[in-house]
Amino acid sequence: MGEVERGEKSISIDSLYRVAVALRVPLSVLTDVGRSHSTVPNGDAEKIFALMLKKRRPAQLRRAYEVVRAALLRE
Repeated sequence: MGEVERGEKSISIDSLYRVAVALRVPLSVLTDVGRSHSTVPNGDAEKIFALMLKKRRPAQLRRAYEVVRAALLRE
């Protein structure tokens, strides 16, 4: 965590979500999610992060990324 705080390393969304769960705060408190002009409601973003938190095979994660990216690029 110290390396992340000093900007020496990046934290994964998985790890960041676990920190939010441990602190019992919404993920948006630790990030800028929901602070931008995003059209995605914060509750929906939280659900997506929760789905991704479960253990997944790398191929599943790549496919999920491709699907989400394709959906967002259509806008």
